[in-house]
Amino acid sequence: MMERMDICDVFTNHSAVTVHLQWQRKSFFHLVLPLCMKLISSVKELIPEGRTMDLSTCAFILIILQASFQPSFTQTWSSWQPASIQAMKGSCVVIPCRFTYPGHRRTSREFDAAWYQYRSTGYPEVYNSKNSVQGEFKGRTSLSGDLGNSTCSLKIDNVRHSDSDTYYTWIDPGSNNFKFYHTTTHVTVTDTPKKPSLNFPTVMSEGVSVTINCFAEHTCPPNPPSLTWDWPGIKARVYEEEFSDSSWRTGTSFTYFPSSEDHGKHLQCSAAYPNGQRSQANITLSIKYPPKDTIISILGNGEPAEGDSINMTCSTRANPEVATYSWYQGLEKVLIPGETQKNITMRSLRRDSGPYYCSVQNDLGTRESPPLQVHVQYKPVIVPEPMCHYWGEAVTCNCTAEGHPPPVVEWHSNWNVKGNEGLQASSSANGIIITSILTGRTEQLLNISCSASNSRGITMEYVTNINKGDTSYMGNNEIWIISGAVGGAFLVLLILGCVFYRIHRKTRNPELRINNKSTRENPAREKQRTTNAEHMKMELVHYYKPKKMKQYNAYNIYNNRKTESIIDEDYENFEVLQTVSEQIYCNI
Repeated sequence: MMERMDICDVFTNHSAVTVHLQWQRKSFFHLVLPLCMKLISSVKELIPEGRTMDLSTCAFILIILQASFQPSFTQTWSSWQPASIQAMKGSCVVIPCRFTYPGHRRTSREFDAAWYQYRSTGYPEVYNSKNSVQGEFKGRTSLSGDLGNSTCSLKIDNVRHSDSDTYYTWIDPGSNNFKFYHTTTHVTVTDTPKKPSLNFPTVMSEGVSVTINCFAEHTCPPNPPSLTWDWPGIKARVYEEEFSDSSWRTGTSFTYFPSSEDHGKHLQCSAAYPNGQRSQANITLSIKYPPKDTIISILGNGEPAEGDSINMTCSTRANPEVATYSWYQGLEKVLIPGETQKNITMRSLRRDSGPYYCSVQNDLGTRESPPLQVHVQYKPVIVPEPMCHYWGEAVTCNCTAEGHPPPVVEWHSNWNVKGNEGLQASSSANGIIITSILTGRTEQLLNISCSASNSRGITMEYVTNINKGDTSYMGNNEIWIISGAVGGAFLVLLILGCVFYRIHRKTRNPELRINNKSTRENPAREKQRTTNAEHMKMELVHYYKPKKMKQYNAYNIYNNRKTESIIDEDYENFEVLQTVSEQIYCNI
């Protein structure tokens, strides 16, 4: 196995140290490098033979080396500026600048700084830390940064097209002979800002969160642009970062949960700059999701007739696109064989062939449409057959028909009527089912029929079922009259039955007499009978003798001709008649 390389041994190699410290001047290597290598050798002598330095030891050495890289060891001047930079008219621009210097560490007050426009002669002054500049840059330039931290950046406010030029800096221009004009920056001025840049996943999946970023580059860190999204309710964070050595950028980002409703929508990020200018960038969202909102639509005539053909299409939303279509029909969802396309044609339609369904599928799922019921037009059908009920002059007829479009139901007949205005027809609808009822008063119904018609044709049925005496179709007044008549007749028959029963009972018991001591009548009743018997002496009485049912006996009874036996016999018959009369009166 290969032995582990000691990381610190890399820095003991002269070429490696030269590469790592290549930004230093040659004078630095002549002075500092021998000291660093001597320090490393001294540290390695303290480590026992056969062992290598661990990471913490190497880190300690690196810290010492870093502390040794101080400007006090730098023997020459240097400066850095970007080669070019683009400014926007009306905004500000900051030209980044850094420098190094020899000697001990100095504060910002110990430095002088100046900026110039690069010319072959003259070198117009743009900024001076000691004196105010004159001309077109007066009051528009300043230093951005701290000279004590070796930062010499120049800020130009209210940029103009005339500011397009080449610039350089000079540190301690009165005493420093270093040729700073060898490092310059060319500034160009534009009227419009750059468009913001958007960072987002190319394809998103529904429900899986992503982060969307928007960046706007600029050259004016003190006054960066503001960024906004055109969707309401977005909670985004805003931040600043240095994009490169010559520009900065403002960023904004938010967490987004993709929805199928947003697929294909545009999202816009806008940048507003201090000078009032704006720029926008748009993205189109691509979101993957399973099929949704699957429905069937009819192409062309939406209400065909029986036997016609119909074209249907299955529509849905899906990403990726639907790969498979399936079609079904009937309440049991029977698969329609051979139909695997988005559009199908159904031939020889029947009124009961629906409903229809379609099912779609892509890589992420399956979705079925709700049922589609095709309203097939057909000629009216009368079910069941019409029928009438009448009692005397009252009649009620019923006729029920169905069809599409809903039919119109009418009655036809040759009848003998007492006032034709007494017959009335009324209809009620339940969808495509129409029920018509004919009511009124008539003496006789002849050849009555019911017809149902719509745009598909007409159907007629004659009434062959007529029910007579069905009181369930009579009016309330007629029912009460008939019921009263039947009840009265029954009461009369009951009374006559009671009378004949009592008469028959008395005639079969001859021992019953008015003077019988076993009678249940009281003395008052007996006295009344006596009074009635005396009164009968003055009148002519006709009666039937009970013991001889077929012989009629008439007597002329007078005061001087009656005998006691005759009175007893006649009174006996009279008592029976009177008792029956009283009983009848009592029952009534």
